[in-house]
Amino acid sequence: MEENSNHSLKHRIESVRTALMYGTLEEGINMPTALTTTIRYEETEEGDFIWLMMKQPWNSIASRFPVTLQYYQKGVPHKVKVEGAAEVSYLPSNIAVIKVKVEQYEWCDLALPPVQGTSGSWITVVQQWFRESIVGMFRQEPAAARYTSAA
Repeated sequence: MEENSNHSLKHRIESVRTALMYGTLEEGINMPTALTTTIRYEETEEGDFIWLMMKQPWNSIASRFPVTLQYYQKGVPHKVKVEGAAEVSYLPSNIAVIKVKVEQYEWCDLALPPVQGTSGSWITVVQQWFRESIVGMFRQEPAAARYTSAA
């Protein structure tokens, strides 16, 4: 059951790939909220790890610190919250690679409203076409545009 649950967590994280990362308030770390990109989700005997990459948003911070990751994307039918311990390494050109050990997670399935496309709302498409095509033909030009001076 646990293996199936972790596979589902991996699938949910990889479907969004972008997370907001912030330090936990209990630890008192003054780390700004940052946007991160998930590189990979790794399942090992020691636990599950999420590898992240981001531009370095801080000047100095401990190499290990607790973080919370919020995964949410418009149009994706779930959101995920992950808490864990992060280790940071720096690459050239101010890029940070962060390895987060997953300690706790939760997700919520969202009920998405039905998408209105062209097939479901043909009257909207016709109205839009009418506004753009027909009405523009009867629009009067400004007076300055009608008269040009002959040189």
